[in-house]
Amino acid sequence: MYNKLKFLTAAFALSVVSANASASYVKATPSNINLNESVTIDWSRYYPNRFPNQTYNLYVYKPNGQPKYKYRSGLTSMNDVRGPNTMSGTQTIEVEVCDQNGQNCFTSSRGRVRFHVEHQCEYEVSNNKGAYYCDGTRVTQYATYQPWPLGVNDSMSEFISIKNRVYWLYTNRINNYTTEYAWYTNCRSGGTVERVTELVRNTSSSTGGNSFDRIDDFVPLHNNDTAEWSYYDSFWKRSYSRSASFSPCN
Repeated sequence: MYNKLKFLTAAFALSVVSANASASYVKATPSNINLNESVTIDWSRYYPNRFPNQTYNLYVYKPNGQPKYKYRSGLTSMNDVRGPNTMSGTQTIEVEVCDQNGQNCFTSSRGRVRFHVEHQCEYEVSNNKGAYYCDGTRVTQYATYQPWPLGVNDSMSEFISIKNRVYWLYTNRINNYTTEYAWYTNCRSGGTVERVTELVRNTSSSTGGNSFDRIDDFVPLHNNDTAEWSYYDSFWKRSYSRSASFSPCN
């Protein structure tokens, strides 16, 4: 199981605003794109003369929660095209400066830049229920809203599009004391909504006690239609590694 990074879609969108306003010497142009578009990464201002005939490695932190990995090595130019990008969310690119032999490498926080990829799906609400639509096709179940005085609302969060598939976390608020949640998936073109993870039911009330099962470190993988996560069983007080695979979407 990866040592994963958690991702939150809302936090990613906000982080893009401050990316180019930071002290980074690396630029992403443009900094906000749609799926399947590309960006140019430029690091000409980032330690251009640290070594004679220096080389560069590029790393990426992806928004699906995978740890950073090296996707370019031994570059001699000071720019590179990243794309086409088929995963929505915010990516962080890190530039590493090395000598001509690819050794004595160096990087810092100023060698990083972020750019954001829009998933291009819309969350639409009507008649006290909401759902995500991609290209006009509903791809999620409905989240229902019960107006005051009940005030018990379902929710969907952490929506991410990877190639032709989307994933999201759905929370069903049964009442003021009980919720059920799980990760779900569907094709961007529509079809049958599939539950990916265990359905976790949590209750907290004066009569019903508490349960603390949970889903941790959910990671939908980019290179295939597979997701990985960790399920924590509060009764046995241990975590179990899980994975699931799906048929490719058209």
